[in-house]
Amino acid sequence: MEGINRQGILLSLLFLTMTYFFARGYYTPFFVFLIALLLLVAFFKEEKRLFAWMVISFF
Repeated sequence: MEGINRQGILLSLLFLTMTYFFARGYYTPFFVFLIALLLLVAFFKEEKRLFAWMVISFF
């Protein structure tokens, strides 16, 4: 039996919470777009993740 994917569960809960707040008008679309880009970094493979964080930290 495989272990629980805690990172996937956490990201799913965060996505659902942000979707709820966005639907209620707490977040602007630009802010949601930025957070979604940062969440996508978590799903990259290790090499791409390191490059993405280097690009993000440059700005």
